[in-house]
Amino acid sequence: MTEFNFDAVSGVLNVILVLFLEIVAGYFVARKNSKDQNAGLTPKQVDGLNRSVMRYFFPFLFFHSIAPYTLEGVSVKLFVSAVAIDVILMVLIYFMVGKKNQMAAGMTMMAMLFPMILLVAPAVLESIFPGNEVYYKLYPSILTIPGIIIVLPFAHFLCEKSHNENKMLVEGEIAVSSKEVLKKSLKNSYLSTNSIAIYCGVFFSIFGIKLPNWLDLLSYHFARCVIPVGMFVIGLCLQSMKFSMKSIKVPLINVLVKCIVWPVLCMVPIFLFYDGATAEFMQIMLIILASPAALIYFILSQHYDYQRAEAALTIVFGLIAYPIMVLLSFFIPLPSRI
Repeated sequence: MTEFNFDAVSGVLNVILVLFLEIVAGYFVARKNSKDQNAGLTPKQVDGLNRSVMRYFFPFLFFHSIAPYTLEGVSVKLFVSAVAIDVILMVLIYFMVGKKNQMAAGMTMMAMLFPMILLVAPAVLESIFPGNEVYYKLYPSILTIPGIIIVLPFAHFLCEKSHNENKMLVEGEIAVSSKEVLKKSLKNSYLSTNSIAIYCGVFFSIFGIKLPNWLDLLSYHFARCVIPVGMFVIGLCLQSMKFSMKSIKVPLINVLVKCIVWPVLCMVPIFLFYDGATAEFMQIMLIILASPAALIYFILSQHYDYQRAEAALTIVFGLIAYPIMVLLSFFIPLPSRI
């Protein structure tokens, strides 16, 4: 396991500080706008910015999360373990929550099974293991790709289906069949711009297709916009939200599960089935898996107007807890198969 060093911790804190400053910037822009309507963004414009992030920025991020990588040189056992973990936990969440509330099931999958790996973990791992691209590029992608391909479209589908059913009841469209709702929900989730970007990424990865340098750089820049714009939107929304004990309790439980329960559930099978599970490797897995809930969780909560405050606070609390988990990873005695 890597020895503790202050440079690594400083790198982690720098990453988290930048994210918090982006949230604070959005918060004060919204606060100024509440006093002067010409000083910032209107609620309708914030909603439009939120939709733009979901429809136009995230597709580039998902594409770049898959397309550059192949399974060449990757342990099949490690990749299969990552796929199996996502599928099993996704099924469990569906049967525990989805039978009663499909929107809650979809959002729970977003919060628990789809962490902010690609936005936070690589920068943190690079500060701890400088120059080792396998650690801060390949490993995060291995654990993220199954979630992007399997969990994200299905969770989006559950949210879309619940949204369409509720909309149908509110508008009194009783004549609309469940088959039509299902068809519309499948189209809006599995044929969304995000899903199409995922399919393209898989195609490019399987056949080793490379984009022209200028196009690859352009799409990469769009992908990197997700972080500052997404955090800025969180700040914008936090200013106008009203918080209660329930809105604080739910995020705290989410973060507790996300930072402790989720990493343990994932690390046990990885340790059992992956022969290369050294103490250092297990530390890397902990740092990756304990990363905060993904921005797409917050963006979709705003889009569907479901537990907006809880989603925002889940990410904020996750950013606070993450440096603690990274620090603990240096001192927790982690098992090793070698």
